[in-house]
Amino acid sequence: MLIENGIARRSNMLRWIPAEKAIHDLIQEVEALGCHTRLTDAVVLLSQAKDAVADWAEETGNISPE
Repeated sequence: MLIENGIARRSNMLRWIPAEKAIHDLIQEVEALGCHTRLTDAVVLLSQAKDAVADWAEETGNISPE
């Protein structure tokens, strides 16, 4: 996990790469559909995907500039 000024890069929306932002937006869309266990499963999977993309971005140095 890349830490900048004491804050994890992935916790700062301004430092997200476009794929992280797109997954975040999808999570918001799914959550807006309502409450159901299948929707919760989808949000969990999307969150895992966002974390995987963040891991890749940090490991490869493909991060957004300040």
